[in-house]
Amino acid sequence: SYYLLTVEQIDPRLPCHLLKGVNIRVTDLAAVQEQDTQNIYGVMDDTQGRQTEIFQRVEALVDDSQYHYETGRLVDQEARCSREAWAHSIRLSSGHLATALGEIRALQAREKARVGAPEGASSST
Repeated sequence: SYYLLTVEQIDPRLPCHLLKGVNIRVTDLAAVQEQDTQNIYGVMDDTQGRQTEIFQRVEALVDDSQYHYETGRLVDQEARCSREAWAHSIRLSSGHLATALGEIRALQAREKARVGAPEGASSST
């Protein structure tokens, strides 16, 4: 805060126009100081707003990174389960194939035995 000087406060011998000029400069300086203060407060508010925005973005990135990690873990788990299911399916298919091949061989052997046996000696199976 500032105040204006009067002639009585300084020196009554000073010319009035000199004191008036000093008071004008003091008033101008006070206005400049007030404007500078407002500018500084504006910069501080802007800086605080940017800091808040950056903090919120960092928080969002941290949250996203946790979700990305969890998603990656689930995808890896799904891939492992799929590979295990595929391997199990292949083992089952191989088992069925071996059984079917065994049955085919048995039928072929039976057919061969039936064709190669004398006409009156057919089996009763």
